[in-house]
Amino acid sequence: MSEIANTSSLTLSPSGTNSTYVIPPITRRSASSTLELADGQTIGIAGLLSENVRDVVQEMPGFSDIPILGQMFNSQEYISGETELVILVTPRLARPVDASKVTLPTDAYVEPNDVEYYLLGKGAYIAEPSTASAAHQEQDRSYIEYSEGGSEGSFGHSF
Repeated sequence: MSEIANTSSLTLSPSGTNSTYVIPPITRRSASSTLELADGQTIGIAGLLSENVRDVVQEMPGFSDIPILGQMFNSQEYISGETELVILVTPRLARPVDASKVTLPTDAYVEPNDVEYYLLGKGAYIAEPSTASAAHQEQDRSYIEYSEGGSEGSFGHSF
């Protein structure tokens, strides 16, 4: 957790302008822990306490410098504050995808065997979607000739 501190601010007054920039410091608090939780369980990490005490003094110029009587021309105020940082952790575990339901664009790609390639001159082919699981079967082949290039046919991602 980060918060703006109330003390030791940096003040900049660039030359040539009549503006003043006040840059407050930032106080950072953090916690780390190793936990073992089940999916959906919540645990709270607490105990990062911050106590702030400020002393605000207001004086009347000149009169506050008088010995003994100067205290009558002063005003002193104490401002205190306490904050506690509580961190709640609830893990949500990612569930893996069933590998049998994942389809790839290359699932229907079938390379020819040596006889088909060397003796018959047939190239690789894309099996029809209905026969993609039996890609090496002889039925429903749509061959891709090397002379036609390789961009024709049903290439791409499956949806």
